[in-house]
Amino acid sequence: MMEEMQQSREQLTYSYSDITGFDRNGFTLSDGTRVDFKECAEQRGRSEASVGDRDAIAEPPYFQFPAREKIIRVQFDRKGICSKSKNQKDFREMQQKIIGMGYTTLDLS
Repeated sequence: MMEEMQQSREQLTYSYSDITGFDRNGFTLSDGTRVDFKECAEQRGRSEASVGDRDAIAEPPYFQFPAREKIIRVQFDRKGICSKSKNQKDFREMQQKIIGMGYTTLDLS
């Protein structure tokens, strides 16, 4: 059922570098899109703390957050020298920020 709901929503994809800031309720992207973790947890309907999914071994690795009308995907897709280690570092950093705010994501790896 949750998969059907997610498939019917528009998916917006961003790079981690598009995040302009985190606060205690979520984060904001460069185009002004806001990801509110409380809203994501309500959309997931599983637990108050679960705000999305993550996949560290996908190509590229990503976090995905269900918003009301859309799904926001944040990819770790830097290219170039040392990009793989930088993407891994950024992925762990984002995961730690989410945990630090009292939330979690479902590991799909």
